[in-house]
Amino acid sequence: MADECRQEASTTLHLSVDSTSEAQTRTAAVAFAAQLGPDSIVALTGPLGSGKTCFARGMIAALHGGLDAFQGSPTFALVQEYPGQPWPVYHFDFYRIRQPAEIFDIGWLEYCSRGHWCLVEWADRFPELMPPRTVWLRFSAPTEGARRIRLEACTTPSPDAANGPAGGKGRKT
Repeated sequence: MADECRQEASTTLHLSVDSTSEAQTRTAAVAFAAQLGPDSIVALTGPLGSGKTCFARGMIAALHGGLDAFQGSPTFALVQEYPGQPWPVYHFDFYRIRQPAEIFDIGWLEYCSRGHWCLVEWADRFPELMPPRTVWLRFSAPTEGARRIRLEACTTPSPDAANGPAGGKGRKT
C-alpha cells in the first residue's frame, strides 16, 4: 500500500493516519485537503463506520468555511453540492446505487469535469466509472474507536480488481 503518490507532475500527495477521534479524523482531512488542487477526485473506500463521512466533512470544512457548511451524508440524496470559492465541492455516496446508469442519470460526467472537487464515498462499488486522476483513500476500523486512513493509489483500478483499488491495474505514480 502506498502512503504517497504523485497526482500531477509537480505534486506528491501523502496520507497515513491512525485516528482515535472524529476531531483527529477531521484534522487529517484538513491537512490532506491542503495538498489538493481544484481538479481533484477523491475516492473514499472502506466499511461502514470507518470514518469516510467524517473525513469528507473535514475536507468540505477546510474549503468552505468550517463544520457548519456540511450538509450531511449524501446517502439518500446521492450528491450534496457545495458551490463557492475557491472552487465547488461535490460529495457523492454510491452506497445505495445499484447500477452505473443511476450514476450517469445524476450527471456524473458533468460533475467529473475540471475546476472542482468530487469526494466519492463507496467509490469501490463502481471503480470503472472513476476518472484516471482519482486519488484512492482506504478507511478501516482496526479496533473499537480507532480509525486508519491510508492513501492507496492515484490511479483508477481495473473493474475486475478482486479487492478494490489495491488490486487494480494501471500505472501507480
